[in-house]
Amino acid sequence: MSIPIGENIRILNYCLCNKNIKFTKYENFFRCYAILYTFLAAPPKRFYKNTSILQSEGKYEVTLDQRKLKTPKGNIFAVESKPLAIAVSVEWNSQKEKIIQSNMHITTLCNTIIDNPNNLSKFDIVNYITNYLDTDTVLFQAN
Repeated sequence: MSIPIGENIRILNYCLCNKNIKFTKYENFFRCYAILYTFLAAPPKRFYKNTSILQSEGKYEVTLDQRKLKTPKGNIFAVESKPLAIAVSVEWNSQKEKIIQSNMHITTLCNTIIDNPNNLSKFDIVNYITNYLDTDTVLFQAN
């Protein structure tokens, strides 16, 4: 008889948090298992019925059941292009029972642009791209 995976995780969490339990050579294995389980947890269930687009202050915002979509940093998801907002809305509408972020490439790209996690200016980005073009094999021409 096997123990259900949820029960295994509960026992594992208890063991990792309890200072009285002494681990031997398997301590790192258990810690890695707990970390992996956290990252491989089930994706969230779809909590909205439909999506729509609002125009506000010259930008387009995607809404999920009249609630504004937000980026991972908590910024309101607002783009300047209506076709881009429609594409993001379609991505969110195409989610079935669970929200699988890895299937929403346009949303992920827009989130990165809106949040700008590396605080790059336009000059920094253009400089990086032009330096990369010197080594890009797509532009390589054989004689």
